[in-house]
Amino acid sequence: MGEIPYEQYKKQYRQLQKVTERDLQTFSNQLKDIPGLIRSGKRKPEDIKKSVTQYMKSMKKKVDDIYDENQNTTSSLTKRIKLMNCFENIKQMEDPDFNVWTSTLLERLIVDYLLRNDLNQTANHIYNSLPIKDFLDLDFYASSKRIALSLKNKNCSDALVWCSENKTYLKKTKSDIEFQLRFQEYVELCSQRKISDAISYCKKYLIPWRETHLEAIQRAAALIAFSPSTSCPVYKKLYETSRWDTLVSNFYKECFKLVGLPESSFLITALEAGLSSLKTSICSQPNNVNINCPVCNHEISKFASKLPCAHHINSRIVCRISGLVMDEHNPPLMLPNGKVYSTKALTEMANVSEGKITCPRTGSVYQFSDLRKCYVL
Repeated sequence: MGEIPYEQYKKQYRQLQKVTERDLQTFSNQLKDIPGLIRSGKRKPEDIKKSVTQYMKSMKKKVDDIYDENQNTTSSLTKRIKLMNCFENIKQMEDPDFNVWTSTLLERLIVDYLLRNDLNQTANHIYNSLPIKDFLDLDFYASSKRIALSLKNKNCSDALVWCSENKTYLKKTKSDIEFQLRFQEYVELCSQRKISDAISYCKKYLIPWRETHLEAIQRAAALIAFSPSTSCPVYKKLYETSRWDTLVSNFYKECFKLVGLPESSFLITALEAGLSSLKTSICSQPNNVNINCPVCNHEISKFASKLPCAHHINSRIVCRISGLVMDEHNPPLMLPNGKVYSTKALTEMANVSEGKITCPRTGSVYQFSDLRKCYVL
């Protein structure tokens, strides 16, 4: 929850430090030149004073803008930490704070899922209608989507600017996303048969990666000899438009990794964890469907099919008719055909059918008096 504002805070701090050091250095150099300018008569003292004042105002405005942005980030981060700390003070589910905490978290997960899947109109509607603005990062998703859209339009410029802004992180994590982008731009030059430009581009942007990507660079050098219509599978593959989709996917991975977000949505992760904790070996059996079990739902069962089953030390017997657990308060009853259901479900059935019991599995009809108590050891 706090990953994105924390990374933004660090970025703003570095930006403030960089701007301050650069402008102060420039200002210091200008001050050193003032005595010489006055003695030489090249500039009047009034003009120098006016110029210095304007420069200081400009520098102050830059710092103030970054500071205001930093304050907004700090406020958002503080509220998120407060919400997370609130969970530690919740002792039971009946606590009013528990409902606030769970609803805020769920709303955040839903908006995160919508933004990741480009359902922006719905996400914006929820964002503007609920008090969760301090817990969401629409600017981050909008920025990453803008860059991804430019990649889909076969333009690497925005993505390369992003790489430049985050070069320290990319170097630290040994990411090669910048090389992938440069390589794709080189391929586009070859596709347009701009051979001279492609050679110059390769020397300037690809060769510096030779220590880690020598094989790819050698393949790139040979690509000049092949046109997009080539039948050679190795080089024909490099001209495929699907490489842009791969670039978009890889960019999203690096972008999310930068701020500590997983590749998949938090909502999907939470849903998988919940379904896995409920899933048993019989959930996939059509004849043992529990009407109250989410995993047994027809649509959800497809999603849960690849998830592992939960480890239950103690088994629970569930009535197939009512979906309720059969225990000492709702003991199981066995029909003459060997099928077992709960006392409550069979009693309700007998009350509406004049003492008759119809087995939902076989369709056999029995009298309630034919039922026998069943004991499970």
